[in-house]
Amino acid sequence: MKKTFFMCLVVILFSGAFAPVAQISSLIETAQAITNEANATAEAIRRQNYQAQPAITEQAMSPINGGLEPLYFRGRGDDLLFVDIPLDSYPYLYATHSSRGYFGVTGYDEKDKSTLLINTVGDFSGMLYLGARQVDHVATVEIQGQDWELLFLPASSDSIKTYQAPVTITGNEPAVFFVENMGNLMEAEFVDSGYAGVTQYPFSGRRNLLINTVAPYAGKVKTTKGTSLLEIQSKGQWSLNIYDPSNIKPEKIVAIEYSIADDLKSVSSEAAVPNQEPEVEIIQARLGQKINCGDKFEFIYYYQPIMTKSQSYQTAVGKFLMVRVYITNMTHEKIEGLASNSFTITGVFNGLKESFKLDAGASWSTSYKWEIGQTTDDFIPGVKVDTYLVFDVPAKADEWYLTFEPRDNPSSRSYCSVRMSVPKINYVD
Repeated sequence: MKKTFFMCLVVILFSGAFAPVAQISSLIETAQAITNEANATAEAIRRQNYQAQPAITEQAMSPINGGLEPLYFRGRGDDLLFVDIPLDSYPYLYATHSSRGYFGVTGYDEKDKSTLLINTVGDFSGMLYLGARQVDHVATVEIQGQDWELLFLPASSDSIKTYQAPVTITGNEPAVFFVENMGNLMEAEFVDSGYAGVTQYPFSGRRNLLINTVAPYAGKVKTTKGTSLLEIQSKGQWSLNIYDPSNIKPEKIVAIEYSIADDLKSVSSEAAVPNQEPEVEIIQARLGQKINCGDKFEFIYYYQPIMTKSQSYQTAVGKFLMVRVYITNMTHEKIEGLASNSFTITGVFNGLKESFKLDAGASWSTSYKWEIGQTTDDFIPGVKVDTYLVFDVPAKADEWYLTFEPRDNPSSRSYCSVRMSVPKINYVD
């Protein structure tokens, strides 16, 4: 947005044209959501910077990791990646997201200690610095979003540019770059509303949170002299005037704009995904057939699947695909519910596959209406749970199959994995 909500509200109230109360309420809610997101980001970064950590390691400052390939991942919907990524070797992450919904990326180490990498709403693209996180090694990456891409870049990456002060640098997305010959003065401007942050990582010394506020913003800040890495956090347009030690005003202007090259999309590292499961065979399932998920769970399609526009006072964006199932815990221990990412349904549309996550709200309300169990119920060994699985899908597909990967929390590994076709569907409307 090129103007803040509050400017828009003043225009509405004092221009003589009074907007409907419902419209104003909607605008207030939108502005509050933007403010809350920006304030939460600012507070999280403020807390993180209380930790006394070295500003930046020499390993991230110089190309000593020559020979490492970028690690590229892409997907649609919520996902887990089981990886092996040391952040001192891969200190940069470029990410994109195409959706109006939430986009979150969290990294976990082997002890399940986490670091929140991305936490935003809507379309996103930008570069992040990972060298000063709460973990130094990532074993699991949890993604929440729709169409997304992640590109982990090695320390020697040519994508991270180096500039010489005095210089003016502009951009319209989060960015990371080096600046040599910095003085003690920087002028910054953030035009669009939302969070605005600038962190300086000097080659020697401690990191310095230069700007941590809500845009629009314009001002001057004191910087540390010498060579530094700068990390910019903003989803909108920004500009930095970086002075040299003589306080000479910058004349050179450079614009930063990232894109993922086609050749990087084919780059992968088998060593980076040692826990990746092999492709699972699709079982041709029938109603009432007992399907084993390893020796951990038993799955049964109980009723004929239904596709309908609405159910339980809810209306789908596309169509609801409703599947009533029996799920039995075959282990010897009680499992306190299954996470919603235990279930994924995939449709084949003109030869192209598209996957959809479980609609947890619609699943809960449908099961509640029919007075049956929930996926969040306790799974007692040997006792079946009767429940509905509901997915919001665009339309009919040439074929459907369901992937069942039971896990007791979104970030844990699944007990097992099985893929099965969806029996003949009853199209209600």
